[in-house]
Amino acid sequence: MHSSTDFDYPLGGRLRYYTDEWLENFGNQLATKVVQWGYRPRWEAYPPLRFHPITDQPYISNYNETRREITRLLEERVIRRFSMRNQCFLSESSLKRKKNGNYRLVPNLRNLNDYVRRMPFTMDEMKVEELIQQNDFMVSVDLEEAFYHIPLHPEAQKYFVFDFDYQRYCFQCLPFSLTTSSWIFKTVLQPIIDMIRSNRIKIVVHCDDMLIMSRNRREAERHRDIVIDLLETHGFIINESKSQLTPTRSIEYLGRVINSNQMIFSAPEYKIEKLLDECEDVYNQRYIDIRTLTSLISKLHNIVQDHEFTRELRRDKNSHLRRGQYSRIQLSQEGREELEDWMTNIWEWNGYPIQ
Repeated sequence: MHSSTDFDYPLGGRLRYYTDEWLENFGNQLATKVVQWGYRPRWEAYPPLRFHPITDQPYISNYNETRREITRLLEERVIRRFSMRNQCFLSESSLKRKKNGNYRLVPNLRNLNDYVRRMPFTMDEMKVEELIQQNDFMVSVDLEEAFYHIPLHPEAQKYFVFDFDYQRYCFQCLPFSLTTSSWIFKTVLQPIIDMIRSNRIKIVVHCDDMLIMSRNRREAERHRDIVIDLLETHGFIINESKSQLTPTRSIEYLGRVINSNQMIFSAPEYKIEKLLDECEDVYNQRYIDIRTLTSLISKLHNIVQDHEFTRELRRDKNSHLRRGQYSRIQLSQEGREELEDWMTNIWEWNGYPIQ
């Protein structure tokens, strides 16, 4: 048996080291089989395997960052070296900057995904609006690079191969950009969530982001400890820097602030400031493309759920949709006045009732 202090296991496919706990608590269901043996996608048709000459992908702009990330992923056993003597399905990969400034290596699996059987997938059916009560104390729990916890079956790893700097590598745990990654991650996590809810804990889950709601501070601390213990006991690592582990009545979750005292959703200040800049940019441009306007309207609607607040902007957009999303238009006088109202009142308008 493992304790929750066993953090010396590598991140890549980490859950397999906790197979005994999964078998004991959840039996031989699909989640446990994936933990024990690794995930193997179901194929509509088997992707063609070939011998490929070694390549050097053009990482000219971020070569050093890519090299550091690959070194880290090798140490964490997220990836391993792959022999050129073996057939494989070769994809490109690129480095994406995350919001916190760190990088993530993302394989381009568009071609591979054409062979993958799609699985029916929906996010957690429980919603904040259905569970929260006024003055609830809340904590949030985020998992560290969640997909990497789940191992890939050894027979599947040859389909997740990429080259860098004349070296060949393959993923040995669940990568980002696989079309079924979110589905299999939810499938693996769900037994733990069910166990949490069997303890009468109110929790909502969006992929690897969890929100716990409790009636008082002491209960919130107890529920937090139960959730973290269950996750760690089954191999997951908590990302404490992205979690809010101190009970509070106002918390940011999935990009919006939840205030249980006032029972409102609102946008955090940094998002309002960024949105103000976008409003000013659109207002000051003589011509804007429809895609930019559509994006702005969507963000404004997330501030105020009433469509009346974006009526003129939507009218401008809809009157030119036939031209295509990249066509450039001029805002009407009414649309410009509506934008002026937003720039004047956005702080006052920010927030809508939880219902």
